[in-house]
Amino acid sequence: MRESKLMLFVIYVSLLLDYIEILIHQILALVFFIQPAITPQKNKSAILVTGTSSGIGRYLVELYTSRGYIVIATVRRSEDAEELTSISGRVRTILADVTDLKQCQEALKSVQDILEREDLILHALVNNAGIQINGLSAVTTEESLRKIMEVNFFGPMRMIRLFFPLLCKTGGRIINTGSTTSFFPAGIVGAYGATKGALRNMTQSLQVECYPFGLRVCEVDPGLIRSNIRSDWWSTQFKPADDVNCTMTSADAGSELYQRVEDVTRAFQKAVGEAMEKSAPPPWLLNAAYAHAVEGRYPLPFYHPSLDCKLMKLFNFIFTDNLKSLLMQKWATSLVK
Repeated sequence: MRESKLMLFVIYVSLLLDYIEILIHQILALVFFIQPAITPQKNKSAILVTGTSSGIGRYLVELYTSRGYIVIATVRRSEDAEELTSISGRVRTILADVTDLKQCQEALKSVQDILEREDLILHALVNNAGIQINGLSAVTTEESLRKIMEVNFFGPMRMIRLFFPLLCKTGGRIINTGSTTSFFPAGIVGAYGATKGALRNMTQSLQVECYPFGLRVCEVDPGLIRSNIRSDWWSTQFKPADDVNCTMTSADAGSELYQRVEDVTRAFQKAVGEAMEKSAPPPWLLNAAYAHAVEGRYPLPFYHPSLDCKLMKLFNFIFTDNLKSLLMQKWATSLVK
């Protein structure tokens, strides 16, 4: 897809701000005598990336292999593994579901075998596997809430816990893929934002706790990026009874509440869907963030690659939580006539 001149301008402005932030962070790190992270020897280093069958995960496989790393990619289906290995001779695939402890333990053994066989070190774990559930939080099923928390929060923590000893040996890095919804909650993505908020708080704790072990922990909050996680759900006509994540059934159809839930959800669908279609930049905008998180001597604790992500951070800085809530409520009201 060819980018418009305006889109390219926005992308390059965002990248320029990234480099400025990295430079300022490096200066501050020197001022406070922060120890630099270990610089990897690329041809001897492996990066483990979860959730690589599509979207950002697949793009990260291409990014890291192009930079000279061996990428160990986890997928859930054998056909996805075959596609990934065709990308580069530097790709190694493992079948693993991050929600399954036994599979994750087997993945650890497989990674250890690969490292020993090819005389590599594990330089980084990139927790990218994730799912998105959309809908009004008050009518989202408990099963759906537990499912998304299992994938987006417990999955990364399971991988961190298992691979922590290996990463400690090499002074490696942990990179979590977060979301703007973790610090800027918005309507219709409450469940997703809750999981990413939990991951963000845990990331902050890990940044402090892992530093004495020589590990660096980062989070990349991609913002509005073209990705398969942003499914066709946004372009469909929402019906509560047809949505598996909604507590309402056909028995509720015809009630005033059912109709209101449908109208409000569709209003959010339309607004967010149009924004993603018109404004979402390509995944190569993430290059600088994910590359620096792995290679930088002073990696940032948090990366905010897209311009919308930076604007949300600025919005949070200027407005109090109470005022922000009022403004968001006003925006929500304007969507639903």
